[in-house]
Amino acid sequence: MKNIKLVTAGIILSFFTLLSSQENGDLAEVELLSSMSQQQAQFQLNAIFGSVAPTAEYDISVYRIEYHTIDPLGEPTVASGSIAFPQDPQTAFPILSYQHGTEVLRDDVSSVYGFDAINMWLSATGFITVSPDYLGLGISEMLHPYIINIPTATAVAHFLIASKTFCDDMDDLQYNDQLFLMGYSEGGYATMAAHKYLEDNYAGELPVTLSTPMAGPYDLSGVTLETILSGTEYDQPYYVAYILLAYIEHYQMGELNEFLTDYYASLLPGLFDGTHPSWQINSYLPSTPLDILRPEVLDELINDDNHIFRTVMEQNDIYDWHPESPIYLYHGLGDELVPPENSQIAYDVLIANGAETYLQLFPASLGGHGEVAIFCIMAASVAIYDNSHFNFQGDINSDLVIDVLDIVLMVQFILSSDGFDSYELWASDINSDGIIDVLDIVQIINVILYEE
Repeated sequence: MKNIKLVTAGIILSFFTLLSSQENGDLAEVELLSSMSQQQAQFQLNAIFGSVAPTAEYDISVYRIEYHTIDPLGEPTVASGSIAFPQDPQTAFPILSYQHGTEVLRDDVSSVYGFDAINMWLSATGFITVSPDYLGLGISEMLHPYIINIPTATAVAHFLIASKTFCDDMDDLQYNDQLFLMGYSEGGYATMAAHKYLEDNYAGELPVTLSTPMAGPYDLSGVTLETILSGTEYDQPYYVAYILLAYIEHYQMGELNEFLTDYYASLLPGLFDGTHPSWQINSYLPSTPLDILRPEVLDELINDDNHIFRTVMEQNDIYDWHPESPIYLYHGLGDELVPPENSQIAYDVLIANGAETYLQLFPASLGGHGEVAIFCIMAASVAIYDNSHFNFQGDINSDLVIDVLDIVLMVQFILSSDGFDSYELWASDINSDGIIDVLDIVQIINVILYEE
């Protein structure tokens, strides 16, 4: 919690207290990975994005965070992620959670390598950017529960709790009342799942401002399964193998060789141990990924509407609900890996449910799943920028105006010494001396008079 004391109440708030009470979202460990000046960030962004590079506004840092959460069976475990943030002690920034796409290498995550193009861009332009690794990646050594709703959503939600605690414990880092969610491919699915989970379970603590799911397989039991069952060649067969392995393990369906041919039942667990890249896994798989299934299992899956794979995939569909905050969906019409019908169906159902939803489909001429990602991410970032705001010290009631109402609140805080949160304490300490007193009242009056 911020190192601020209320003089009249004599309350001293502790700084950087990392307690391992093992509640979901508790911090376990933090480590600084890297820092950049605004100029260094701009140089890197120019090198990555060229003529469309965003303007870096802030010095930035990125930390690795380990936090307490639960595994797919509900047992306590520790997972990891990164938090990259702008440095400006006079500004409270929005939090943006970026859910990454499909990854099989355990160490190919931002909690290991630090800055990447996305978190550098977003943090340098004014967002506290949190990036959960998910279960099974980063420090977590279990099989990643790939495209499974609840384990994905809990990993994101608990990381957000840990990230807010990290901000509370850091000097000169303050979040405001906005939370954005963004993700592409698996990250699109994770974003949709996390949005629903947060509204169902953390609506008061972590209210979502807006989410931007992109190119996710939201209709698993319909569009996604029918694509898999079509029997056509698939450019990334490891996607299908990943789903099969994760579902068989998560739902405890039985031994792998009950579903997969003996060759693949013995081969795949080693390939998905977190040390093999996707191209290497693909080299062992047939271009028609269903060929890894036993023929009788494939026949049952095709002909039995109640097959267990159909049942569990339906349980993980994530589009038929009513979000309280807006959802902006993005997808490429030329997506050969995750058909755009996933987003169209999600949009149609969400609209029918009365949700505020927007859909943008990019033309096939822009390319397939990989090529169109940058266009989706840029469009999503515009939507987030257009709906975001920054708060400055003195704006105690968070209405984006510094006026006499803020003075009234400050006096109430000094007299009562309770009823305030981290943001209100930070916003009241106008002169940043760690004390809320009459000097802050004088300072805020000066701010108001100067602004007028």
